[in-house]
Amino acid sequence: MTGREPGYSLIELVGVLAILGILAALGLSRFADTETFAARGFYDEAANFLRYAQKQAIARHGTVSVQVAGNGLILQGAPGPAGETPYQITAPGGVALTASVASLSFDALGRPSSAAVFTFTEQSGPVRTLTVHAETGYVQ
Repeated sequence: MTGREPGYSLIELVGVLAILGILAALGLSRFADTETFAARGFYDEAANFLRYAQKQAIARHGTVSVQVAGNGLILQGAPGPAGETPYQITAPGGVALTASVASLSFDALGRPSSAAVFTFTEQSGPVRTLTVHAETGYVQ
């Protein structure tokens, strides 16, 4: 035996805690600002909202329209996924929604009434756009 007990020295423990503290300070600061996550979430939600409207028009063999109202979207002509009428989504704080059309309708074949571009602007982040293509209704 060498006379030493197995384990970590106080210097090693303090060093590990200091490194963990630095990593936590850097990592948590990225997650403290939830505006970016909320903005991206709303962008994805709006894309799925438009795809849902198109699929409802095809399933119902009729017209389903989407209206841009204030800072959100409202579905007309079909209930939402949980049966809510009208089905609507609203942008979180710090995100502005603008569109090239005031309303957009999908026919029984899923074709939109016109092409549309939806622009999502964050206060301190990137500008994202969604495009609904005129002939196919593809949301990109």
